[in-house]
Amino acid sequence: MMAENNLANPYGKIDQQQLLLQRIFIGNLILAATLVIAAIAIAIAFVFEDNFVLGVQIAAHISLIICSISLKVGYLLRSFSLKKLGSNKF
Repeated sequence: MMAENNLANPYGKIDQQQLLLQRIFIGNLILAATLVIAAIAIAIAFVFEDNFVLGVQIAAHISLIICSISLKVGYLLRSFSLKKLGSNKF
């Protein structure tokens, strides 16, 4: 019986709702960090491109691609957690 209980709840004493709230918080952090990094990368790549060397501009363009991926990961983490909590507003 004890082994089945450990398999059913691998997180120990942390209940499911608290775990989902932590995932929502992490998803929100990922979204906020992505917004800041993307704004900086857009400024470097498109607004102030004359002030930066080519290597920095290339890095800014590549970071925009990475930001789009992290934006999707953060949004999915947040959305799936909200759906499991029963919310329909994402």
